[in-house]
Amino acid sequence: MKTFKIVQKEVKVIEQHVCDICGSDMIPDRYNSFDASEITIEAKIGSVVPGGDLREKFSIDCCSDCFQYQVVPLIENKFKIRFKENSMDLES
Repeated sequence: MKTFKIVQKEVKVIEQHVCDICGSDMIPDRYNSFDASEITIEAKIGSVVPGGDLREKFSIDCCSDCFQYQVVPLIENKFKIRFKENSMDLES
């Protein structure tokens, strides 16, 4: 025989997600949006040793508009490189 009990569990949810560049809400319509844009600009610098992760993490959150129209042109112009654009359908 199995018996069950109801348990309350704490869950961490995003309360607010703001672009660090322009300050806009990156989830303007949380419940009715199909926008699945994900932008992560992150660096982990340092060493990982058997006793733990000693790296420092540097990151920013930015909206898709700031990434496309500010971050990409800045990096491409400064370093004379081009970002690769690939459809997610091609990666599967």
